Amino acid sequence: MAALFVAATALSACSAPQQREYGIPDSLCGVKVSAKHLEAVLPPGKNITQHATSVPGVRRCYLDVDDENVLATAMDWQAEGTSLREYAAGVRGVDLDGRLTPDNRHLFSPMGGVGLVHCPAPSLRHKESEKNGDLFALVRTGGQSVDEADMRSLIVEYTEALGESEACTGDIWATPKPSAPGKSP
Repeated sequence: MAALFVAATALSACSAPQQREYGIPDSLCGVKVSAKHLEAVLPPGKNITQHATSVPGVRRCYLDVDDENVLATAMDWQAEGTSLREYAAGVRGVDLDGRLTPDNRHLFSPMGGVGLVHCPAPSLRHKESEKNGDLFALVRTGGQSVDEADMRSLIVEYTEALGESEACTGDIWATPKPSAPGKSP
């Protein structure tokens, strides 16, 4: 029995890459982030792909390594006055008892984080929707825990980047163009 366990462990160790063979993207479906912050939360593997989905008021981005989801992000309009903890309550992987940044705009834990985006000029489509609201950022892993400080850095940077992106100034309701397999948009 012990020999079977050792053999199974050796086989699984051989099948999973122990190093990162893919390039680190510099954006999450078009939202610029530093490769340094992404690298800190991404696992080893051979290939990385990204794809985006949209529904009214929400755009999601999924990063897959070797066909397994390892990171998901979202930009999401919520009712005006929604608190960070209220928003986080509906997000898998974000611990409601997680840490808050000193400005109370980001809540994070080892598997995810949320942030309140400050839009200097909300999108015209948002105004036309007659929905007053607040834009939230979300980053969560595919289930693996990462260093809490790394998650904090990524959610803070992603939240700030959304404030300068088309999420605030353009049309996030438009259907995103699918990315080619194996390529980052």
